[in-house]
Amino acid sequence: MTRSPLLRLGLIGVVCLLSFESVAAAQLSPKPSESSVVTPDPLVGEATPPIDLGSEAMLSRNISLYESGRYDECVNALRATLVAHALKKTLRPESVDQAQTYLAACLIANGKPDEADSVFAEAIRSNPQLRVPDSLIFPQSVSDRFLRVRERMLANIRQEEQKRMRDAERRVQQQNEKKKRDADVTQKLRALAAQETVIERNQRWLATVPFGVGQFQNHDYAAGGVFLGMEAMLLGTAITAIVIDERLANKVEVPGINLGELRNKRRDAYSVLVASSWGFGVAAVAGIIHAHLRFVPERRSVRKRALPPELAQWPSRSLQGELSVDVALVNSGGQLGLQLLGRF
Repeated sequence: MTRSPLLRLGLIGVVCLLSFESVAAAQLSPKPSESSVVTPDPLVGEATPPIDLGSEAMLSRNISLYESGRYDECVNALRATLVAHALKKTLRPESVDQAQTYLAACLIANGKPDEADSVFAEAIRSNPQLRVPDSLIFPQSVSDRFLRVRERMLANIRQEEQKRMRDAERRVQQQNEKKKRDADVTQKLRALAAQETVIERNQRWLATVPFGVGQFQNHDYAAGGVFLGMEAMLLGTAITAIVIDERLANKVEVPGINLGELRNKRRDAYSVLVASSWGFGVAAVAGIIHAHLRFVPERRSVRKRALPPELAQWPSRSLQGELSVDVALVNSGGQLGLQLLGRF
C-alpha cells in the first residue's frame, strides 16, 4: 500500500516531462513564411503557382509602402515603375499622375524637397491639369510644395501656350492666304478661258494698192482716210477735166463759136488734168511707201467665248471670311486648363 502512491507520482512526472519536450520542440521548429505558402486550389486539389502582379497592381503595392512609412523602398519602387512605363507604356495616364504624386511625397518625407520639386515639375509639364494632392491623404507640406512649383511654372506654361497660339494663328493665316491665292488664280483662269486670241495675218501685196488700202490693212484708219480722200479727190478732178475737155472739143464745129475763148478753156482744163494727174500719182506713191514702211505682218485681237460646262460651274468667288484661332490658359477650381477659341 505504501508503494502505490510513489508509483503514481513517478508516472505523473514522466507524463509532464514528455509534454514539456513536445511543446519546446514545437516552439523551436521554423514557421513557414508567407512567400512560401501556396494556396490549394479547391477545384483542382493542387497548389496554384504564385500570382504575377500587373502594372496597376504593382503600383498599388508600391503606394502601400508610402502608407506604411517605408519611404526609401517606396522611392525606389515608384521610380522603377515609372521607368518601366516610359519604356513600355504600361500605366494609364491617371495612374502615372498618381505615381508621380506619391513619389514626390516620399521624397519630401525623406527630406529631399528639391528632388520632389523636379518630380512635380515634370508631372505638371506632362499634364497641366494635374490636381492638387489630396490633403486627406498627404500632409499639407506636399500640397504646399506642389502649389509653389505650379505657380513657378505657370509663367513658363503661359509663354509656351502663347507660342503655340501664335504658331496656330500663323498656320491659319497661311491657310487663308493660300485659299485667297487659289481663288484669285481660279478667277484669272476663268477670265482667260472666257476669251480667245484671234490672229489676223496681213498681206504684203495689199500695201501696194493705193487709196489707203495698206493703211486700212494695218488698222491705221486715220492715215488710210487721209490718203483715200486725197487720192479720190485728185482722181475725180482729173476725170472731170477730161470730161470738160471732151465737151469743149465737140463745140469746135458749132457755128458762131468763139474759137479763141474755146481754146483758152480747153487749155485751162488740160492744166487742171495735168496737175490733178500728177497730184494723184504723188499721193498714191506716198501712200504706198507709207503703207510699206508701217506694214504690220499680223494683228492679234481678243474676243469672248462661252465657257465649257465644267468651268462654268467652278466656284469663282473669293473667301467671305477668315478663320482665326485663340488659345488661352485658364485656372478653374485649382486646375489648369486650355481654352481654344475659333473666330470666322
